[in-house]
Amino acid sequence: GDSLIELRFAVLNGRRRAAPRAGVPRWLRAIVERGLAVDPQERWPSMAALLEAVELGRRRARRRRLGAVVSVLGLAVVGGWAFEQHSTARDLDRRVEACALESHGLDERWNDEARRRIEAAVAASASPLAADGWPLLREGIDRVVADWSAARGRLCTEAEVDRTRPRDEADEGRHCLDEQAEVLVGFLGALERVEGQDLDRAFTVLGQLTPAGVCLDAGLLAQRPALPEDERERERAASLRAAIARYDGEFLGDAGLDGAKALLAEAEELGYPPLIAEAAMRVSRASLRSGDFTAAASHGERAFLLAGGQANDALAIDAAAMLGQIAYEQAEHETGARWVAIGRMLAERSPVELSFPEIHLAQSSAAVALGRGALAEAHDGYLETLAGYRRWLPAEHVEIGKVLMGDCIAESKRGRQVQAEQACKQGLAIIDRSLPRLHANRALALNNAAVMYLDAGEVEPALPLLRECLEIYVATRGADHPDVGLAHHNIGIALLDGGHPADSLPEFEAALDNWTERLREDHPMFAYPLTGKGRALVELGRSAEAVAPL
Repeated sequence: GDSLIELRFAVLNGRRRAAPRAGVPRWLRAIVERGLAVDPQERWPSMAALLEAVELGRRRARRRRLGAVVSVLGLAVVGGWAFEQHSTARDLDRRVEACALESHGLDERWNDEARRRIEAAVAASASPLAADGWPLLREGIDRVVADWSAARGRLCTEAEVDRTRPRDEADEGRHCLDEQAEVLVGFLGALERVEGQDLDRAFTVLGQLTPAGVCLDAGLLAQRPALPEDERERERAASLRAAIARYDGEFLGDAGLDGAKALLAEAEELGYPPLIAEAAMRVSRASLRSGDFTAAASHGERAFLLAGGQANDALAIDAAAMLGQIAYEQAEHETGARWVAIGRMLAERSPVELSFPEIHLAQSSAAVALGRGALAEAHDGYLETLAGYRRWLPAEHVEIGKVLMGDCIAESKRGRQVQAEQACKQGLAIIDRSLPRLHANRALALNNAAVMYLDAGEVEPALPLLRECLEIYVATRGADHPDVGLAHHNIGIALLDGGHPADSLPEFEAALDNWTERLREDHPMFAYPLTGKGRALVELGRSAEAVAPL
């Protein structure tokens, strides 16, 4: 080998090249060959035994003075080499063991005792997801922990054993993995006090955890903002970073916004712009979940400007993606398209392709394009999102299933029913294997599949999917959630298209009642159930009544 590590590997695996024969006495060769045996039982039992054998060979080789000199030199060379080999191998073993220990860093957090506690908490949560949810949840956490452990072990091995990764880069990778561990700590802690509808969000958060592999990517590590140089500020910033990571793992709805605001207040007190931007992003996301679009947009824009000012393109791209999503949720599609364009401008100068912020941007781009009817652009956005997720995630990951369901709608609206049905079947199969039956994201998948059938004029297979979708939304999100209104509207459309206008009217009325409580008066979504109601009245011969809704 060209190094001591390579030599050690060759010896231990029986791949050692034969030692040169010229100028080496047979008795000395035999001693060296035994010291290099593959089987430890066949080697010299100790350094003392090896040296004794060398000395004995030297005493027997007294044919002439030159032979004695060669023997003495052989003793020095073999003795020194053997000591160095032993010392190096022992040091290497210590480093290998240290890396193995690092890879088990989550064992104290996720073990049999933790599994029992969380299983009991899930069972007592009164959630409709509890019955079939725990095995899926446990499997998902097992996968996250295994992914983290493999990444931690690989990072340590590359830095400390193989010496193929620069030390500074390895240290940044360790910080990244430490933060991911804090995310899991927050997630497991929240699971131990989970109640009711929070379990639905737990699955969503679990599916959206960033894979540990990003902490091995040199380009992504180089984009992480440095901590302050002042030692005291550096310590406070590191502590706040860990707190933000733990918050990301938590999912308890009522505490989400308050927790994010507390993080933002602490970041502002510290006065460190990169963490103010990170905390503002959390407030924006929590505001979006609570339905406060104005606050969500305000904090998202602040995060974008702060990140851009610090040349933190990764966070700025993520903020642009979220602002596009906020606009999409309000049917402000042109605003969403502008934010997507701004994000893409930043992504053009990013040295890392298909980073998670860019994947989020592609996903936001697809949704915004779908909302404004740019169907080919939406399809391209979903394909870009799939390519990104498939770089980082397993083929059966739930996020891949969700993207396939989005592409199903884009292809269906384009009239490409074969491609739409293929995407729907693949996506729904992944989601069915990944989520409990009553999970809200499964309801969304069922809704998309039903819309595909309705676009193709197939009412019969669509209706049972829509009724199951309504059942799930009511069970997991409550009867007042806007998604319940959407389910009522789609059932109304299916009934109307199937020749049952009288049965469709109560569904359109239910959709209108639901949205009146949750959406602004001029929201474009109202047009759909109003148009459906007008159509139903016309088909029932009640044209005069149809004028108002139409």
